[in-house]
Amino acid sequence: GARQVVLDAVVERGNPAFYARVGFRTVRHFGAADKPLSEVHMVRDPRAPQEPGPAYAPGGDGWAVSWWSGPCGTRCRTGEPLPAAPEEALLGIDFLPGATASQRDAVEGVLASAADRRTADGLFFARPAAQIAAFAQPRLIHTSLLAWWRSPAARAARTPRP
Repeated sequence: GARQVVLDAVVERGNPAFYARVGFRTVRHFGAADKPLSEVHMVRDPRAPQEPGPAYAPGGDGWAVSWWSGPCGTRCRTGEPLPAAPEEALLGIDFLPGATASQRDAVEGVLASAADRRTADGLFFARPAAQIAAFAQPRLIHTSLLAWWRSPAARAARTPRP
């Protein structure tokens, strides 16, 4: 039998969250060469028991953007460490590996200009995350900003593709 099953999954579509629940683990994040989406390379030993793996890999050196559901919209926090594990209201995480100050400022500026207002708790968007371009395709606001993880709830709320 096979020693390892390998797959690449699109993060923005929420696929890695499903595969992690059935025992796959993420070994690499990367920007897709053929589309402005983020992908993960995942592996699983088919001989091992099918136990859930971690929801997402640690980020390492870089800068995170987290997306949270809330009453009447979506909250975005920047610059905080990755949560150790998904929390109930967490919809997604984006990560800018090895981010420089100018890259962080550029991403923060684009996010702030699209937000409805800045609050003490981050940026507020008065709409569902699926309707926020930066959440749907973070690489469109910066080519190195990778969608790191999306919750199954974000996938369920996704706007259907045409």
